[in-house]
Amino acid sequence: MKLLFAIERFYPYHDASAKVLKNLLSSTVFQDCEIHVVSIGNNDLNDGSIKIHNISYKENLFNRIKHKIFKGKFIKDNAFIKKFKEKIEDICQNYDISHVIYIIGNMNLLLVNPKINSEQNYVFYDSLLNNFFYNREKNKHIVKIQNNAFDRASSIFLLEEYIDIYKKFHPIQSKKFHPFFITAFYNEKPLNDSESNVLLHAGAFFPGLRDPFLFFDFLNKCSEQKIDISAITLGELPKSLKNYNIPSNLTILNRVFGQDYSNLILSTKCFVLIDNCISCNQIPSKTYEYIGYNRKIIFFSKGNTNTAKLLKENKNVFFVNDDISNDTIKMFKKFLETDTFNERKKYFRNEKDYVANYLLEKLK
Repeated sequence: MKLLFAIERFYPYHDASAKVLKNLLSSTVFQDCEIHVVSIGNNDLNDGSIKIHNISYKENLFNRIKHKIFKGKFIKDNAFIKKFKEKIEDICQNYDISHVIYIIGNMNLLLVNPKINSEQNYVFYDSLLNNFFYNREKNKHIVKIQNNAFDRASSIFLLEEYIDIYKKFHPIQSKKFHPFFITAFYNEKPLNDSESNVLLHAGAFFPGLRDPFLFFDFLNKCSEQKIDISAITLGELPKSLKNYNIPSNLTILNRVFGQDYSNLILSTKCFVLIDNCISCNQIPSKTYEYIGYNRKIIFFSKGNTNTAKLLKENKNVFFVNDDISNDTIKMFKKFLETDTFNERKKYFRNEKDYVANYLLEKLK
C-alpha cells in the first residue's frame, strides 16, 4: 500500500500534530507500506523509509494581518491551497499513491481538492467544531467546508470524544466516521521514576482556556509551607501575565527539543496539566504524552471536560480544583511519596502499533 500523508508542517516535528504523526509512522506495522509525507518545508528529504516532499511556502503579509484582525475566525489561504493541490497531484501521479490521508489542523487542507484517482481520507486530532482556535467562526461555515470535503472522502477518522459532535452536524456522512486515537506515547515503555522534586509544565498557557493562576497559587502555597518543590514551564508567558507576581519557585525556560527535552523529562518528578476551561472539548496532546511516560500528573481542572474524563480513573493523577488549602499541599506531598502505578496499560489503544494496524485495516 502506498500512502501519502498531507500535514501543514512535519519536519523537524516540533508541532504537536507532526510529533504524533511521526510517532505513528515509526511503527514497524508500516514496514510493508511505501510512506510519503507532503508538508511545508525547504527541501525534499528521506527520514528512514519516509519520503518527505516539502512545499516552499511563506504566508504573505496580507494573510498575517487578517489573522490578527480576525483572530478566532477561519482565514482562507488560496496560495496554500493551490500549492498543496499541485504537489499532491504530482506525487500521486509519480508514485501511484493509493490513499491520501490529510492530517487536519489547518482547515485550509479541507479545501484542497486535487484531481487524483487515489482515495482521500481525513484524520482529526482536534475538533474544529466548538474549538477554541476557531471560537469566533460560525459552525455553519465550518460545516459547509467539511461537507464538501467529506463528500469526496472514503474515510474520516475522529477522536472518540468528537464522534457525537460530528454525527450531530454531519448525519448523512456519519457512516464514513471511524473512531481514532492519538499516538503521543513517544517512548516504547513507561519511564522509571525520578527522585527529583521538580514539576514540569511542558505545554502552553492560553488566557481563558489554560490560565495558570491556580497553578501559581499552588506553588505559592508550597513556598509558604516551606515544601521543597520547584517547577519549570517552557516558552514565553502570555502578555496577560506581564504584571503578575510569578512564584519564586517557578523557572521559565525557552522551549527545548530533541535530547534536551528528553533529558528534562527524565529529571521530572511530576507533570503539570492545566484544563480550567468550562466548555472546551479539546484534549491537549500533552495529556497523552504524559500518560505514555507513566509519571505522576498534577491536574488543575474543574472536572467537566474531555481531558478530565480521560484521566478520571488514572491513579497517577492528583486533581486540584479551586480550593487550595494547607491540606491540599500535604496530600500532594504524600501523593509524590507513594509508588507510581502502571496506568499506561489502560490506554493500549494509544500505542502506535495498535493505531497503525487499525488505520491500515480501515483503509483496505
